[in-house]
Amino acid sequence: MDINLKNIGNRLKEIRKRERYTQENVAEFADISTSHYSHIENGTTKPSLNTLIRIVNVLNVSMDEVLDIELNKKSLYITLEEIDKIFRNCNMKQRNLLINNMIYLQNNKFPECIIEEIQNSRKPKWHNR
Repeated sequence: MDINLKNIGNRLKEIRKRERYTQENVAEFADISTSHYSHIENGTTKPSLNTLIRIVNVLNVSMDEVLDIELNKKSLYITLEEIDKIFRNCNMKQRNLLINNMIYLQNNKFPECIIEEIQNSRKPKWHNR
């Protein structure tokens, strides 16, 4: 998937205006300079993943809304029944690992290395373990 910086910038601008923020507001809350944010909105600067995450959090929208992509929600969400089935098929050590990971992910941002690997359309290194 090619990333169109102009489209991302236009979406950010549209969302920012909808939320009645100024460029200065977003830049300040995202901890970046106003000129850097302006360049992102104009599509002349490629934001880092960390910067984009901070901007998305300031605007209180999801990344897919900013990237304007349609996600296949069925493939992204797992039912409680499916989770229960997976959990029941695990031994106690595996269950503890799953619980600890869920707590970690709930309390922290998704690890950046995994986000980058997903964006690069590769299976994460830990996938085959």
